[in-house]
Amino acid sequence: MRDSVWNDWEVPFPGSTEKGKVASYLIMFGPLLVFGYQAIYAHWAFKKSKRPISKFYSTLIKHGILSPGSTSLNGLLQGYSRGYDPSEYPDLARGIWGLTVACYSLFHSVNNCCRVIYDAYGLCSAIYFIPIAIIMQFWQVFALPFGFSPYLGCICIAAIDYVEHVVALLYWMFQVVMRDAEDVDKKRACFGIGGVVLHMTAIVPQMIYMITVPAEDQTTQQLSGIYTLTIVMMSGSQFFWTKMALSTPPSGEKIFFEATKGELDETIPI
Repeated sequence: MRDSVWNDWEVPFPGSTEKGKVASYLIMFGPLLVFGYQAIYAHWAFKKSKRPISKFYSTLIKHGILSPGSTSLNGLLQGYSRGYDPSEYPDLARGIWGLTVACYSLFHSVNNCCRVIYDAYGLCSAIYFIPIAIIMQFWQVFALPFGFSPYLGCICIAAIDYVEHVVALLYWMFQVVMRDAEDVDKKRACFGIGGVVLHMTAIVPQMIYMITVPAEDQTTQQLSGIYTLTIVMMSGSQFFWTKMALSTPPSGEKIFFEATKGELDETIPI
Protein backbone atom coordinates (compact mmCIF):
# COMPACT_ATOMS: atom_id res chain seq x y z
CA MET A 1 0.00 0.00 0.00
CA ARG A 2 3.07 2.28 0.01
CA ASP A 3 2.49 4.20 -3.19
CA SER A 4 -1.26 3.97 -3.62
CA VAL A 5 -3.79 6.72 -3.16
CA TRP A 6 -5.16 4.97 -0.08
CA ASN A 7 -1.81 5.03 1.72
CA ASP A 8 -2.27 3.57 5.19
CA TRP A 9 -5.58 1.80 4.70
CA GLU A 10 -4.34 -1.75 4.92
CA VAL A 11 -6.22 -2.31 8.18
CA PRO A 12 -9.66 -0.94 7.23
CA PHE A 13 -9.32 -2.35 3.69
CA PRO A 14 -7.35 -5.60 4.10
CA GLY A 15 -8.40 -6.92 0.69
CA SER A 16 -7.12 -3.95 -1.27
CA THR A 17 -4.26 -4.65 -3.64
CA GLU A 18 -1.47 -2.38 -4.79
CA LYS A 19 -2.42 -0.61 -8.03
CA GLY A 20 0.27 2.06 -8.27
CA LYS A 21 -0.26 5.80 -8.00
CA VAL A 22 -1.40 6.42 -11.57
CA ALA A 23 -4.01 3.67 -11.67
CA SER A 24 -5.15 4.46 -8.14
CA TYR A 25 -5.73 8.14 -8.79
CA LEU A 26 -7.34 7.37 -12.15
CA ILE A 27 -9.95 5.02 -10.74
CA MET A 28 -10.65 7.34 -7.80
CA PHE A 29 -10.81 10.74 -9.47
CA GLY A 30 -11.07 10.12 -13.22
CA PRO A 31 -14.83 9.39 -13.24
CA LEU A 32 -15.56 12.28 -10.86
CA LEU A 33 -13.76 14.81 -13.05
CA VAL A 34 -14.93 13.54 -16.45
CA PHE A 35 -18.54 12.89 -15.54
CA GLY A 36 -18.71 16.04 -13.44
CA TYR A 37 -17.69 18.05 -16.51
CA GLN A 38 -20.27 16.19 -18.63
CA ALA A 39 -23.01 16.94 -16.09
CA ILE A 40 -22.12 20.65 -16.16
CA TYR A 41 -22.15 20.62 -19.96
CA ALA A 42 -25.49 18.80 -20.03
CA HIS A 43 -26.99 21.35 -17.61
CA TRP A 44 -25.78 24.18 -19.84
CA ALA A 45 -27.06 22.48 -23.01
CA PHE A 46 -30.49 21.86 -21.49
CA LYS A 47 -30.81 25.49 -20.40
CA LYS A 48 -29.69 26.78 -23.81
CA SER A 49 -31.95 24.45 -25.80
CA LYS A 50 -33.90 26.44 -28.38
CA ARG A 51 -36.88 24.12 -28.25
CA PRO A 52 -38.87 23.00 -25.20
CA ILE A 53 -37.57 19.83 -23.59
CA SER A 54 -38.79 17.71 -20.71
CA LYS A 55 -37.44 19.01 -17.40
CA PHE A 56 -38.14 15.66 -15.77
CA TYR A 57 -36.22 13.73 -18.41
CA SER A 58 -33.29 16.16 -18.50
CA THR A 59 -33.05 15.97 -14.69
CA LEU A 60 -32.94 12.18 -14.90
CA ILE A 61 -30.10 12.38 -17.40
CA LYS A 62 -28.06 14.84 -15.29
CA HIS A 63 -28.35 12.59 -12.26
CA GLY A 64 -27.54 9.57 -14.42
CA ILE A 65 -24.35 11.24 -15.65
CA LEU A 66 -23.18 11.94 -12.11
CA SER A 67 -24.01 8.48 -10.73
CA PRO A 68 -21.10 6.56 -12.35
CA GLY A 69 -18.81 8.87 -10.37
CA SER A 70 -19.95 7.04 -7.25
CA THR A 71 -18.18 3.95 -8.55
CA SER A 72 -14.94 5.71 -7.66
CA LEU A 73 -15.61 4.54 -4.12
CA ASN A 74 -15.49 0.96 -5.38
CA GLY A 75 -11.77 1.46 -5.91
CA LEU A 76 -11.37 1.20 -2.16
CA LEU A 77 -12.74 -2.33 -2.28
CA GLN A 78 -10.51 -3.60 -5.09
CA GLY A 79 -8.93 -6.93 -4.29
CA TYR A 80 -11.64 -8.59 -2.21
CA SER A 81 -11.91 -12.21 -3.29
CA ARG A 82 -14.87 -14.51 -3.70
CA GLY A 83 -13.88 -16.56 -0.69
CA TYR A 84 -13.38 -13.65 1.68
CA ASP A 85 -15.26 -14.14 4.94
CA PRO A 86 -18.07 -11.52 5.05
CA SER A 87 -17.77 -11.29 8.82
CA GLU A 88 -14.20 -10.00 8.42
CA TYR A 89 -15.12 -6.98 6.33
CA PRO A 90 -14.27 -3.87 8.42
CA ASP A 91 -17.10 -1.48 9.24
CA LEU A 92 -15.46 1.26 7.19
CA ALA A 93 -15.44 -0.97 4.10
CA ARG A 94 -19.12 -1.80 4.63
CA GLY A 95 -19.92 1.88 5.12
CA ILE A 96 -18.19 2.89 1.89
CA TRP A 97 -19.98 0.15 -0.03
CA GLY A 98 -23.29 1.17 1.55
CA LEU A 99 -22.71 4.77 0.42
CA THR A 100 -21.95 3.54 -3.09
CA VAL A 101 -25.17 1.49 -3.16
CA ALA A 102 -27.19 4.44 -1.85
CA CYS A 103 -25.84 6.68 -4.64
CA TYR A 104 -26.58 4.01 -7.22
CA SER A 105 -30.11 3.51 -5.91
CA LEU A 106 -31.04 7.18 -5.74
CA PHE A 107 -29.56 8.15 -9.08
CA HIS A 108 -28.48 5.34 -11.38
CA SER A 109 -31.27 2.83 -10.81
CA VAL A 110 -33.93 5.56 -10.96
CA ASN A 111 -32.37 6.87 -14.16
CA ASN A 112 -32.25 3.40 -15.74
CA CYS A 113 -35.86 2.53 -14.96
CA CYS A 114 -37.69 5.82 -15.24
CA ARG A 115 -36.22 6.79 -18.61
CA VAL A 116 -37.85 3.90 -20.41
CA ILE A 117 -41.04 4.03 -18.31
CA TYR A 118 -41.40 7.71 -19.18
CA ASP A 119 -41.07 6.83 -22.86
CA ALA A 120 -43.53 3.94 -22.71
CA TYR A 121 -46.15 5.15 -20.22
CA GLY A 122 -45.60 8.83 -19.55
CA LEU A 123 -44.58 11.12 -16.73
CA CYS A 124 -47.04 10.01 -14.07
CA SER A 125 -46.00 6.34 -14.32
CA ALA A 126 -42.33 7.30 -14.22
CA ILE A 127 -42.86 9.29 -11.01
CA TYR A 128 -44.78 6.47 -9.35
CA PHE A 129 -42.00 4.02 -10.22
CA ILE A 130 -39.24 6.01 -8.51
CA PRO A 131 -39.59 4.27 -5.08
CA ILE A 132 -39.52 0.85 -6.77
CA ALA A 133 -36.42 1.76 -8.76
CA ILE A 134 -34.68 2.87 -5.55
CA ILE A 135 -35.48 -0.26 -3.56
CA MET A 136 -34.26 -2.50 -6.41
CA GLN A 137 -30.72 -1.60 -5.31
CA PHE A 138 -31.12 0.04 -1.89
CA TRP A 139 -32.02 -3.24 -0.14
CA GLN A 140 -28.28 -3.92 0.14
CA VAL A 141 -27.89 -1.05 2.60
CA PHE A 142 -30.19 -2.90 5.01
CA ALA A 143 -28.49 -6.25 4.34
CA LEU A 144 -24.93 -5.07 5.05
CA PRO A 145 -25.26 -4.91 8.89
CA PHE A 146 -26.44 -8.53 8.84
CA GLY A 147 -23.28 -9.88 7.18
CA PHE A 148 -24.09 -9.39 3.50
CA SER A 149 -20.80 -9.44 1.57
CA PRO A 150 -19.85 -6.31 -0.42
CA TYR A 151 -18.24 -8.65 -2.97
CA LEU A 152 -21.57 -10.43 -3.52
CA GLY A 153 -23.24 -7.02 -3.43
CA CYS A 154 -21.04 -5.88 -6.31
CA ILE A 155 -22.20 -8.86 -8.37
CA CYS A 156 -25.85 -8.19 -7.47
CA ILE A 157 -25.67 -4.50 -8.32
CA ALA A 158 -24.08 -5.28 -11.70
CA ALA A 159 -26.64 -8.00 -12.48
CA ILE A 160 -29.63 -5.79 -11.64
CA ASP A 161 -28.07 -2.89 -13.56
CA TYR A 162 -27.69 -5.06 -16.65
CA VAL A 163 -31.29 -6.30 -16.43
CA GLU A 164 -32.50 -2.69 -16.27
CA HIS A 165 -30.40 -1.74 -19.29
CA VAL A 166 -31.37 -4.79 -21.34
CA VAL A 167 -35.08 -4.00 -20.88
CA ALA A 168 -34.46 -0.43 -22.09
CA LEU A 169 -32.34 -1.67 -25.00
CA LEU A 170 -35.05 -4.08 -26.16
CA TYR A 171 -37.71 -1.37 -25.90
CA TRP A 172 -35.76 1.18 -27.99
CA MET A 173 -34.77 -1.47 -30.52
CA PHE A 174 -38.44 -2.35 -30.88
CA GLN A 175 -39.22 1.30 -31.53
CA VAL A 176 -36.60 1.50 -34.28
CA VAL A 177 -37.35 -1.81 -35.97
CA MET A 178 -41.08 -2.30 -35.54
CA ARG A 179 -42.66 1.15 -35.31
CA ASP A 180 -43.50 3.38 -38.25
CA ALA A 181 -41.35 6.46 -38.79
CA GLU A 182 -44.48 8.62 -38.60
CA ASP A 183 -45.21 7.41 -35.06
CA VAL A 184 -41.77 7.41 -33.49
CA ASP A 185 -38.63 9.56 -33.38
CA LYS A 186 -36.26 6.83 -34.51
CA LYS A 187 -33.19 9.05 -34.28
CA ARG A 188 -33.94 9.66 -30.62
CA ALA A 189 -34.43 5.93 -30.02
CA CYS A 190 -31.06 5.28 -31.69
CA PHE A 191 -29.46 7.65 -29.18
CA GLY A 192 -30.93 5.46 -26.44
CA ILE A 193 -29.59 2.29 -28.07
CA GLY A 194 -26.12 3.80 -28.45
CA GLY A 195 -26.10 4.93 -24.83
CA VAL A 196 -27.08 1.52 -23.49
CA VAL A 197 -24.66 -0.44 -25.68
CA LEU A 198 -21.67 1.73 -24.74
CA HIS A 199 -22.63 1.72 -21.07
CA MET A 200 -23.02 -2.07 -20.91
CA THR A 201 -19.79 -2.83 -22.78
CA ALA A 202 -17.64 -0.21 -21.03
CA ILE A 203 -17.01 -2.40 -18.00
CA VAL A 204 -16.43 -5.63 -19.97
CA PRO A 205 -12.67 -5.12 -20.70
CA GLN A 206 -12.05 -4.31 -17.03
CA MET A 207 -13.98 -7.39 -15.86
CA ILE A 208 -12.14 -9.68 -18.29
CA TYR A 209 -8.79 -8.27 -17.19
CA MET A 210 -9.54 -8.61 -13.47
CA ILE A 211 -10.75 -12.20 -13.91
CA THR A 212 -8.04 -13.48 -16.25
CA VAL A 213 -4.96 -11.67 -14.90
CA PRO A 214 -3.85 -12.46 -11.31
CA ALA A 215 -3.50 -9.41 -9.06
CA GLU A 216 0.26 -9.90 -8.75
CA ASP A 217 0.64 -9.82 -12.55
CA GLN A 218 -1.41 -6.68 -13.13
CA THR A 219 0.67 -3.63 -14.09
CA THR A 220 0.10 0.08 -13.67
CA GLN A 221 0.25 0.60 -17.44
CA GLN A 222 -2.34 -2.08 -18.17
CA LEU A 223 -4.66 -0.95 -15.40
CA SER A 224 -4.43 2.68 -16.47
CA GLY A 225 -5.25 1.72 -20.06
CA ILE A 226 -8.23 -0.39 -18.98
CA TYR A 227 -9.62 2.32 -16.68
CA THR A 228 -9.15 4.99 -19.38
CA LEU A 229 -11.02 2.87 -21.94
CA THR A 230 -13.88 2.36 -19.47
CA ILE A 231 -14.14 6.10 -18.75
CA VAL A 232 -14.08 6.98 -22.47
CA MET A 233 -16.82 4.47 -23.31
CA MET A 234 -18.93 5.65 -20.37
CA SER A 235 -18.49 9.22 -21.56
CA GLY A 236 -19.78 8.17 -24.99
CA SER A 237 -22.90 6.68 -23.43
CA GLN A 238 -23.53 9.91 -21.48
CA PHE A 239 -23.18 11.90 -24.73
CA PHE A 240 -25.90 9.79 -26.38
CA TRP A 241 -28.24 10.18 -23.40
CA THR A 242 -27.69 13.94 -23.35
CA LYS A 243 -28.69 14.04 -27.01
CA MET A 244 -31.72 11.94 -26.12
CA ALA A 245 -32.84 14.42 -23.46
CA LEU A 246 -32.43 17.29 -25.93
CA SER A 247 -34.84 15.42 -28.24
CA THR A 248 -37.47 14.78 -25.54
CA PRO A 249 -40.47 17.13 -25.65
CA PRO A 250 -42.22 18.06 -22.40
CA SER A 251 -45.13 15.80 -21.46
CA GLY A 252 -47.24 16.41 -18.37
CA GLU A 253 -44.62 18.73 -16.90
CA LYS A 254 -47.25 20.94 -15.25
CA ILE A 255 -48.41 18.11 -13.03
CA PHE A 256 -44.87 17.27 -11.92
CA PHE A 257 -43.61 20.77 -11.27
CA GLU A 258 -46.78 22.44 -10.00
CA ALA A 259 -48.10 19.41 -8.11
CA THR A 260 -51.55 19.78 -9.62
CA LYS A 261 -54.06 17.15 -10.63
CA GLY A 262 -55.49 17.20 -14.09
CA GLU A 263 -54.90 16.16 -17.62
CA LEU A 264 -51.83 14.12 -18.40
CA ASP A 265 -50.63 12.87 -21.71
CA GLU A 266 -49.84 9.30 -20.65
CA THR A 267 -47.44 8.61 -23.50
CA ILE A 268 -45.11 10.51 -25.72
CA PRO A 269 -44.24 9.50 -29.27
CA ILE A 270 -40.65 8.38 -29.50
